[in-house]
Amino acid sequence: MRKYILIILVFSAFIAAPTEIEAQILKKAWKKVKKGVNDGIDELTKGKDEKNSSKSSETSKKQNESNEPDISSLNIDFEPGQSFKSSNKEFKPIEIQKHNGLLRFGAVNSYGKYTSNKYAYDKAMTAKIESYVNAQQLYFLMVETKNLKKYLENLETDVLYESLTSRSRYNDPTAWQNRDLQVFLQRHVKTVAFRILGQRALEKYFSNPDSPNPKPQKFWGGHSSDEFRKMEKYQAFCETDLKSLMNWSSDFMKGDELEFYFVTPLSIKEYNFEKKAFETSNTKNGLDNIYFQTKFTGDKQQPFGEYVPENDFEYNPNPDAKGKYSPLDIPMSVTEAKKFEDRLSKYGTFGNQKVVYIIRKIKWKKARERRTLASKNEEPVYKETKYTYSFSEPFVTVYEDEALTKKVADIQMFLN
Repeated sequence: MRKYILIILVFSAFIAAPTEIEAQILKKAWKKVKKGVNDGIDELTKGKDEKNSSKSSETSKKQNESNEPDISSLNIDFEPGQSFKSSNKEFKPIEIQKHNGLLRFGAVNSYGKYTSNKYAYDKAMTAKIESYVNAQQLYFLMVETKNLKKYLENLETDVLYESLTSRSRYNDPTAWQNRDLQVFLQRHVKTVAFRILGQRALEKYFSNPDSPNPKPQKFWGGHSSDEFRKMEKYQAFCETDLKSLMNWSSDFMKGDELEFYFVTPLSIKEYNFEKKAFETSNTKNGLDNIYFQTKFTGDKQQPFGEYVPENDFEYNPNPDAKGKYSPLDIPMSVTEAKKFEDRLSKYGTFGNQKVVYIIRKIKWKKARERRTLASKNEEPVYKETKYTYSFSEPFVTVYEDEALTKKVADIQMFLN
């Protein structure tokens, strides 16, 4: 590059008044100089692009190997949650956020992702917060896997039932019931595998590089796979990864019960001067109901089962706080209310409405097994696990921030 710059400076000294011959010489020379400069710029740009491409590939490689979002570009001090890691490195770690030492379910702390536009287009931030949301879904799928272990021990791998087009071989009612169980188990394994595997293994079992759509799809072998490829990938997973998946499931809901906090965002209405309180949006069937706003794969919106009171105070509900579609009153003075409303943030799923966050301390436990499939002689083939939940405290706590650091009030859900 330096030699071309020097030539330009020399030519510029006599370009001002050239003869006709000099002009022709200069014209030819200038073309060579211009070509050399452009070649030099291309070489520098190429080197820079290769460096950036190499850096991007290295970052992508590290992320694929760790199966965790790359948050190195974010200047955020993420609070450590509880991390569930398998000895099988092909499985993504499951990190659940915590509050006061217990697991936190429901609305996650999005660190401003859902309450501001700061991270609207930040891929790293989006991946991190989505990992918190997905972790809750994975937790329940792993609990279900734990409850199915004794059935998964006898999972059939020589037949992929979902690919069968004929049922003529199943004439015995007992075989029909067993087939139903195997279909259920195989679908569960596929669902968990698709959700829990890291990118590298996901591509191995659920991608087809020879298809028009090579991205991982939620069926064995990927898009446009024939029955032989589907069977090959299903058997490969069962042989290589199923046992470690079953072993890992024992780490979830140990002792068949779990105490945790459940967080729900509620939008607030205008301040009620008569009540001297803010009213929230409806609490959907009362404060004793806990539910997820979005359905989980393989689970319902209410994976916790039936509400069954266990404490004496739960038999004495507060009539002002309980009731179908009843709002929650947050009492405060007029002076305090104005400052309070100004501090609140808008929550992504509520549009332009400002929200508060209520948390309830829940005790969730395995209640019983209910027979759902039986063979011809009435012996149980499969028993579904049923759950119940109760409340550990007679009140709900209201916070003004998603990080649950700015407490507003405790409101009695039950009377002592």
